[in-house]
Amino acid sequence: MSEIRKEIIESLTDYYDLDNGELEKALRMPLVYTERECVRNVANRWKKRFPNKEETYNKLLELNLETAMPEAIAKIIGNDSWTKITCDQCKRDVKAVVTVGSYPNYETSTASVCIDCIDISKEKLIEAIKKE
Repeated sequence: MSEIRKEIIESLTDYYDLDNGELEKALRMPLVYTERECVRNVANRWKKRFPNKEETYNKLLELNLETAMPEAIAKIIGNDSWTKITCDQCKRDVKAVVTVGSYPNYETSTASVCIDCIDISKEKLIEAIKKE
């Protein structure tokens, strides 16, 4: 493990409450979400959110979720919100994002950012550090 990574983990242990699982959640960050992961998990997410809507759940299970396209899921559910991934920075629909900040939950500070916006941010950070 690099020295920088060790420093980050040590700073997290100082910041997060170790007794209620906050550190464990923080260590899972950043999270990466891909379109395939959204498709792969859509049936389980649907069942958890709508346990009484079994007809839709069963239709989702009939799909091969390893190969199904998001359009097939949108046709079953009625919209594309269950598989659409949007970058919070550039607002584009993308194939994958990394989520940084707090572990995603209701009213948490998180941001989902695409690789292009991460690259731009990295370039700006490097440029700012060089000016110091």
